[in-house]
Amino acid sequence: MMQKATHTGIIILAAGKASRMGTAKQLLPYAGSTLLQHTLDVCTTAKVDFVQLVVGAYASAILPQLRTTAAVCTNPDWESGMASSICCGMQAALAKQPETSTLIFVVADQPHLNTMCIQQLISTHQQSQQPIVYSRYSKGFGTPVLFAKTFFPQLLQLTGDKGAKQLILQNENSAAYIHFPEGHIDIDTEADYRKLKEGA
Repeated sequence: MMQKATHTGIIILAAGKASRMGTAKQLLPYAGSTLLQHTLDVCTTAKVDFVQLVVGAYASAILPQLRTTAAVCTNPDWESGMASSICCGMQAALAKQPETSTLIFVVADQPHLNTMCIQQLISTHQQSQQPIVYSRYSKGFGTPVLFAKTFFPQLLQLTGDKGAKQLILQNENSAAYIHFPEGHIDIDTEADYRKLKEGA
């Protein structure tokens, strides 16, 4: 039986204000619960060592509704952009799980995220030995994305509204990818959400 070679965690980034939506998109009804709860359920049933959720703008609305075993931290600096949430989540997770060797970053508004995506990231990392494994969509690329420990210092130095995408672009020779065709579907506007409901 193959032993698990890495200590892997997932960080869910759900601290943003969703200004284009005008409401807490994390709490929009979806699949019998909410967008965020769907993401949490996917991540907590994946075969990883821990899940860390980062909330921010709507923390007071989100926290009472959570049904999860995931650890939760609140990013007080959420207004400065996604980099601060990456940093907040990493600091909270690594303080409790210093042996972590790989981290998977997930956002809360990809409704087609599933456990297979998470497992493919991990297996592709193990097989390719590449320190970055990202998701390639039918249009573009991005999260969920896995980073090995060698990139933790660079992730912690990100600033502003730049997520991890710039690190992928700067280190393409150190990256592998999985196919996640529906990954380009995220919920930024009321029109996106309406399309999602019509297709459900």
